[in-house]
Formats: sequence, structure tokens, C-alpha cells
Amino acid sequence: MKSVGFVWKDFGGLTIMSKILEYANEIVPCQRNWDESYRIPEEQIKYITDVATTVPTKQQRDVFSLVAITNRQAIDEIFEICYEKRDKKNTFKRNSQVRANLLLVWTSGPYPYKKEGLSIAVGISSSAAALAGVELGYKTGFCKCFEPHRAKKILEKYIGKLPGDEVPLMLGIGKPDENFDTRDITVDGVFKGTKGTSGNKDIPIHRLT
Repeated sequence: MKSVGFVWKDFGGLTIMSKILEYANEIVPCQRNWDESYRIPEEQIKYITDVATTVPTKQQRDVFSLVAITNRQAIDEIFEICYEKRDKKNTFKRNSQVRANLLLVWTSGPYPYKKEGLSIAVGISSSAAALAGVELGYKTGFCKCFEPHRAKKILEKYIGKLPGDEVPLMLGIGKPDENFDTRDITVDGVFKGTKGTSGNKDIPIHRLT
């Protein structure tokens, strides 16, 4: 097998390998508050969506579609259907990571798929999008806990018929509210609680030589 040479690039003393690891660490915490007055430039949004859609899929088919949202009214509507189960006080803990400056929503695409194939493709795409966002200096927050059927209806109200029925994942990207901790839930700059963990994963790595 022909070996592929690795091209090193300098980032102020950091190699590209260490920079990617830095970006990967940045997307671990889920950002839950945002400077909602900030607007991400369109050229940066295009860069993020280009990265998100230039990823491998099963036989390079269009197994997913991507919706990029900056419309604040649409984001507010989606926020209302993003929550986990009721807690002991019978209240919802809403997922404020979706209130970001840019909300990406993955849906199933026009090509017939198996559900696991969609999940794999969306996982690859969303990770790439998050890394691109961090590269641009933004924070990120993934969201899986929402009502997918209601999410689909909200999206179709704004952009028309979607090519598929599944809405598997959302990702918020944007500028954080510097007045709060990463895990603090805020709505319009008002503190609503704290959510999330700060523990480290301990994923086993097996090396065969």
C-alpha cells in the first residue's frame, strides 16, 4: 500500500494535529447560553454548511438534508419543543443550546436509507460542522432531546416540504454570553438554571500492532 505523506502546518507554534485535538476538546461541553444580539457573517455560515455537507455518506448518496437557521422566530418556536422529561417538580428543563446564533437541523434526505445509515452520516456531518464552528472561534451545543414530528412541522412552515420524515439531530453554533457559565441555561439573557455535567469520559482505546 502506498503511504500518504502528512503535511505539517504551523499555527503559531501548534501543529495541525494538536490544533484538531484542541478543537475536539472544545466541542465536548454543551454551550447553553448565547449572545443573541450577535450575527454570524453569511460567509462563515456557508463555510460551516459546506464542511457539514462535504462528508462521506453511504455510497455518497444524499441520505440527509441540512437546514441552517438564523431566523429568531423559528429558533424560538423550536426551543419550545426541545426539552427532556419532566423533573420532580413537574417542570421541563428546556435545551437552550438551540437558541444559538446559528441552528443547524439535520433531516433525512431524498435518497432511501436505513435508519442506522442516516445516524452514521448525521454523526459524521454534525461533528465536522461543530469542528468548523470552533475553528471560527464559536461555541457549540448538540441537541437530541426534542419532539421530531413537531420540529418537522415548524421547519416545513418556513421552508416548505422536506425531502424526508426524520429529524435526528440539532446543533447550535455561536457566540456565548460571557456573563454566564457554559452550562447555565438562559433565555433572553435571563438565568433559568444549570444543566449538564463537567466530568471526563474514559473511553477504552485498544491498540493492535
